[in-house]
Amino acid sequence: MFFKKYLLFVLLVSGFCNFLYAGELVSTEAPNYYKEGVKFQKAGRFNDADIAYQKVLLVDPYNSNWKKYIFNNYGIMYAKQGDLKKAEAAFNEALNIDPHYQTAQINLAFVYEKTRSKLESIEYWLKALNINLDEMKPKDFVVQEINEDEAGTITENK
Repeated sequence: MFFKKYLLFVLLVSGFCNFLYAGELVSTEAPNYYKEGVKFQKAGRFNDADIAYQKVLLVDPYNSNWKKYIFNNYGIMYAKQGDLKKAEAAFNEALNIDPHYQTAQINLAFVYEKTRSKLESIEYWLKALNINLDEMKPKDFVVQEINEDEAGTITENK
C-alpha cells in the first residue's frame, strides 16, 4: 500500500514538473512564431502571417505585449489590403492594451491622414509624435528683431 502511494506521489510530482517545463518551452516558442509571422507579412503572405500570429497567442495567451504587437500588425495588413476601417479598429485595439504604444499611434495617424480631415490628422500626428503644442508655442506675440549682419542685407534688398 505504501509503495502505491509513493509511486502515485512520484508520478504526480513528475507530471507537474513536466507540465511546468512544457509551459516554459511553449512560451519560448512565441518569439519564433512572431518572427515567422513578420517574415510572412513582409512577403505579403497575410494568411500565413495570421496563422503564425495565432500560434503566438495560443502558446502565450496572457502576454499583453504580444497582443498589442499583433493587433498593430493586423492593422498594417488591413491597411495594405485597403480596408482602413478594420485597420483603424486594429490599431485602436492595440492602443486599448497600451495607450502609450507609439508605433500603433503613428500607424493610426497614417489611417487618419487618409480617412479624416487634415486638422484631425495633424492633431493626431502631434499626439503620436509626443509633441505638446501648448509647450512649444510662444507665450506672447513675437517681435521681429534683426542682428548686425541682417541690417545691411535688408536695406540692400529694398
